[in-house]
Parts: sequence; C-alpha cells; structure tokens
Amino acid sequence: MDTNPPLISKIVDNNIQLTLCNIPSRAFFGLLNAGATATITANDINFGDNLPTIAQSYPYTVTLKLPQDITLEAANEYTFDNTSTIQGTFTSEKPPQPPYTNEQIETTVEIDIEKLELNLLSFFTGKTELTSTLNSQENTNYYITQLPNEFRLNKKINISYLNADAFRICIEESVFDPVSTEQFLQNKKTLFEQKISQIFPGLKIKAHIDNQVFTNSLRWDGDISSMDSTEPVITSNYANNLQPINFDLSLLPPSINISNQQYVLKPIKNQLTTYRIIFPKGISIKVVDSQSQSVPKGKTEDGRPYLEISFDKDSSETRTITCKMTASTLYMIGLFLPCILSLILVIILLIVVFIIRKKRGGWRRAKTTHEPATGYEEQDYYVPPPTK
Repeated sequence: MDTNPPLISKIVDNNIQLTLCNIPSRAFFGLLNAGATATITANDINFGDNLPTIAQSYPYTVTLKLPQDITLEAANEYTFDNTSTIQGTFTSEKPPQPPYTNEQIETTVEIDIEKLELNLLSFFTGKTELTSTLNSQENTNYYITQLPNEFRLNKKINISYLNADAFRICIEESVFDPVSTEQFLQNKKTLFEQKISQIFPGLKIKAHIDNQVFTNSLRWDGDISSMDSTEPVITSNYANNLQPINFDLSLLPPSINISNQQYVLKPIKNQLTTYRIIFPKGISIKVVDSQSQSVPKGKTEDGRPYLEISFDKDSSETRTITCKMTASTLYMIGLFLPCILSLILVIILLIVVFIIRKKRGGWRRAKTTHEPATGYEEQDYYVPPPTK
C-alpha cells in the first residue's frame, strides 16, 4: 500500500462569471483588444479568495488560460501557486494599428424647410406672413471618441480612446449602466436644442431622441477578438417647428419678396460638422457667406435645392449665411391658392344670398299686387272692414 498513483478529482464549472476590475471578463478582454491595458492585483479578480486558507494545508498551482492574443505579464497561460499571487499587466498582442491619437466623430445637422404656407389669418388682417415648416435632425457618428463625461471606467483600465466596438461592448455588458447611457443621450439632445435655437433665434425648440437609430447602431457581430471603428455608434435627435417669415406683395408685376433669412452656423470642437439646409421645390436660393467663401449648393433627388456648409475638426470660426429665397410663378399660385379659393367662396356666398333676398322681395310685391283693394291701405291705424 503506497501513495502512487494518487487519487484525482476533476470538478468542472462552466457557469463561472469571471469579472476583472469589477466588469465582466468579455468586456474587459474586448477593451484590451481595443487598445487598453490594465495592471491588476489579486483584489481585482473575483476568484481565489480562499486560496490562502487552502495553502495552509495543501500546495496548489493555478493556471489562468486567457483568450487568444491576450496576455498577463506576456503569458497567454498565466500560472501562479501557493507561494505567489496573481498580479501584473494585461495587454493585447493585437491592439488597433496605428494606435489612436485623435477622436473621429462626424455630426450632420439637416434642416428641412418642408414647405412655406400663407398665413391666412395674418393676410386677412392686413399682414403679409408666411409659415415655414421646419424639420430638423442631427446625427452624430462615433467612430473613435474619448470617454464621454457621463461614463466611468475602473481607474486600473488605461484607455485613451474608445472605438465604436469598445463603446458597444461597454453598453452591451452594462459597463456603462442604463442610467448613464440615458443621461448621455439626454445631454446630446439638450446640445441639439441649443444648436437649433442659435440658428433660429426666438423659436422654442423641443427635441426628441431617436432611440431606434441609437439601438440599431449598437448591433454588431460580437467578436471581441476584432475590435474596430468601421461601423459607428450613432446618436440621433430631431425637432419639428413652425417659423414665421415676412414677405412683401407686389401686384404689378405679380411677385412676392421673401425677407432674407440669416443662419448662424458654428463648428463643434474635435468633430467634422456638416450643416445642410433644404428648401421647398419651386424656391430658388441665392447665398452670401460672411466669410466671403463659396457655399456649396445642390439639389436633392426630388429636385429640391439645398445649401451645405462643413467645418473640419480644427475649425473655430463661425459662419453667418444670408439666404435670399425667390418663389417661382407656379409656386406663387400654389401659395395663394387657398386665399384665392377663399375669396371665390365668399363671392359665391354673397351672390347666393343676394339672389335669395331678391327672390323673397319679388314674392312680396307679387302678393301685394294681386290682393283686392279694401280702401283702407292709406290708414295709419287698423280699421276693421265694414260689417255686411
């Protein structure tokens, strides 16, 4: 009877939820492949609490097998025993190349002047005012970004920039909790409201978050071994407003002179920013830039004119755009058609009332003509007819 061979027991547990630096291991390893490093101690990993107790009675050896390309102290299989502890620096052997040194964020603000309509109430009270229907939308594409202020990472995770996939996995694995994510979206909405209010002073902007666009942009293949910035995370906000615009009316020749519109457009720091303003079909535009720079113009697929201003991420100059809108003859007819129809309807009603009143008056005269004379028509008071 001896000690060889030893008794061996094998315990398998596939449901261990490993966390490192208080975040799920999948998110942790994904961040490493996105360019992070992390220096940990035994307190930063959620297993091994009882190993010192075991070491008092039994020697042991622990091997931590890491995902491909992930190393701890340059080892893909990190081993420690009862005489040592787990500690060191986690890195990835396949970080993004070249390393990120700048943010890559693109914001597009589209202002759609869907239509201009005659303000009938103001027109019939002697004023000349158009009502412009404005549909504004802002989309921000996050390819590479610094950690937004609304979110927090464990201080031991060292990462300067988040690429799009790193952003996704942090939301997917609740590293960025839902409350912080909602605050991030709300702050983006507030900034959008301020931006549109600067372009259209006096308008009260009430924006909405397009959660569906944001949710759709979070979908990805889930492969943490390849963390890149090819497909951005997108935040989207929109607002709908009515804007009054004054105009002058000329009858000879028939024309309207729409007051010049001025738009103050500002760049966003560290972002490629594009503003596009779309005008109704049938409106031609003439644009003057305060910086005496050319303003790109074009037409949408359905023939609507637009102007477009872009700022690079290093730009700091505000541009004031003055836009002269001229309506075509056909557009003018459509613009005043409700007014013309209203006048025609009023004239028809007056004619109908006149005809009805005239017919009623004719009936009275006809009835008076055929009644027999009684001899008392000239009296100022009623005299009963003589008794037969």
